[in-house]
Amino acid sequence: MKLYVIHDYKSIFPELKDSELTDRLIQMCLSGDADAPDALGNADAPGDGDAPDAAASAILVRREEGGKPFVEGGPHISVSHTGSLFALLVADCNVGLDVQHRRKLEAEKIAKRFFSPAEAAIVSEAVAAGNELPDEFFSIWTKKEAYAKYTGRGIEQVASGLDVLHLVDVRFREFMIDYEAEDCFCAVCAEKGADLNEIQISYRK
Repeated sequence: MKLYVIHDYKSIFPELKDSELTDRLIQMCLSGDADAPDALGNADAPGDGDAPDAAASAILVRREEGGKPFVEGGPHISVSHTGSLFALLVADCNVGLDVQHRRKLEAEKIAKRFFSPAEAAIVSEAVAAGNELPDEFFSIWTKKEAYAKYTGRGIEQVASGLDVLHLVDVRFREFMIDYEAEDCFCAVCAEKGADLNEIQISYRK
């Protein structure tokens, strides 16, 4: 598996927004542009700008009914954004990815609304101990989002109150990734037999 992490991603193709920007970033990563030394540097360099080059144009990004992007005839992918960071996970099996940077929010209130009772209790206990933005909240939240992207059901899955801490048909891997001066939590979800031990990370700032 390979994880592409791009900082300040909106500045790369400033004329593109939303799904068009996401699709162009996917094309850029999968065509190898994101690994080139100057790929994200000089906006005036040949091949840069909003128009994809031939290699990128050959990569067709589609959407499932629930909105999850996929590459026609290509590898499995999952996309996540947080703040100014874009992340793309590429794998040979179905995967779900979520990244969340630590930021001010009402962790306990959100947990009571979207988490299972057991999950919400874990967050409440951490908040009661004096941590308003506990690691436990972001750990559970990223797992929920990653699982929702794995299933393709999106926010419907997140809002269902499903307890992700006791799922037996999938596995998760959690780790921190570099995001400016803030903590950034990352969760990957895949089928139970998937190998999540080797994830190559490519950073672009």
